[in-house]
Amino acid sequence: MCKYEIFQVKRELTREFGYMSKDMLENEINLDNYDSVYQGEIEGNYSNIDTLLEDLFVMFNISHPDNFTGRSMSVSDVVQINDNYFYCDSFGWEKIAV
Repeated sequence: MCKYEIFQVKRELTREFGYMSKDMLENEINLDNYDSVYQGEIEGNYSNIDTLLEDLFVMFNISHPDNFTGRSMSVSDVVQINDNYFYCDSFGWEKIAV
């Protein structure tokens, strides 16, 4: 079992920060620009963080939980797993400091 939290750029800041690869951002990622849109737990033994992140990406694009109110997961979303944060980049995930 693994706990996670998903953050998405606040709707009013989408033009400034949303859907941008990490390379396009001029500043560090600031969670003040994000809303927490979902917290949950996922079943499985995830020894590989990349597999966990990809499974979450699929889940939040194809089979959203019923109580999920955010947008489909995309570039610029941030996922927290334990004390680690990961930025959904154009190709894959990048571990970030927040």
